[in-house]
Amino acid sequence: MAVFKFGDGAGVPVTHEFLNKTTISVNHGFGYPPAVWIVVGGSVVFGDITHNNDNTFTIQFNNSESGVIYYR
Repeated sequence: MAVFKFGDGAGVPVTHEFLNKTTISVNHGFGYPPAVWIVVGGSVVFGDITHNNDNTFTIQFNNSESGVIYYR
């Protein structure tokens, strides 16, 4: 079974912490829609992710959440 490691050559993701938010907008400037992971309370969670364009994305939750967004 393959195990993913951030140091496997794919690059370390950028982090964006958030506190008590229902909507988070991130301007990453990558020039492409990145892969996005959301971690709340140590678990990967789902949010409504919209890639607005090649340089920004927005995440929306039904309730206020606090955690970390990882993207690359």
